[in-house]
Amino acid sequence: MPQAFSHRVSGFRNAVVLCGRHGQAMSTNDFHVQVISRRLRPLERTVPIVTAVLEAGVASVQLRDEGPSMMAMIQALKQTPVWDRERIVVNGEPRVAGAHGIRWVHLGASWLEQTPPFGKFARVGISVHSLDEAIEAESIGADYVSFGHIFPTESHPGVPGRDIAALADVVRRLEIPVLAVGGINHANIASVLVTGCAGVAVISAVVDHPEAGYAASKLIEVVRSSGSQPKRALPAMIPAPKQGGSL
Repeated sequence: MPQAFSHRVSGFRNAVVLCGRHGQAMSTNDFHVQVISRRLRPLERTVPIVTAVLEAGVASVQLRDEGPSMMAMIQALKQTPVWDRERIVVNGEPRVAGAHGIRWVHLGASWLEQTPPFGKFARVGISVHSLDEAIEAESIGADYVSFGHIFPTESHPGVPGRDIAALADVVRRLEIPVLAVGGINHANIASVLVTGCAGVAVISAVVDHPEAGYAASKLIEVVRSSGSQPKRALPAMIPAPKQGGSL
């Protein structure tokens, strides 16, 4: 299994360098590599995967599950040596994130019709599936959008991918970072990065691999060697309060 790994460089851009260990994020040419957990999997299966990919050096892990299961997952991860709340993203459960001092939440497109908790977290992203949704998310204050699915994926059986051209159009039109998601793997990720997106969010290419940490590290290697650069990198989050206050 590969070793890792590094520490986050301070500053506006979310750059990182290779100089150390303990599962800190690896350099990816300013591209953000995120792994998304699968829903409704047993805790004893999910926690080792999340631990392994954090150790491998991914920039963030997005946790997806129902509220009680999410709470249990976070409690278990806090007991691991790689726990780092700055690299944990809570999907769709702002109250759970706030209760555990996690400062990054990601929301589904349905939140475009609600009132997202902007200002209460250091980073709030929204999933979008069209250029119009992306523009709306930007207009209401999202810090970034996650656009997809780019390629056909098991998460959306029978639904064609939006494709690279649609991603490139969203990247070109928006002034906030755009993460690409959906069917992205080691073989096609380079074609995604040339659009200038801020990075990728992957599921099956990593979490369904028999050795998730190894799969994550190999994905990071491909990103580092791509030669592409993001149009707008995902910026570093504002520093956490020194005392009290989890949001």
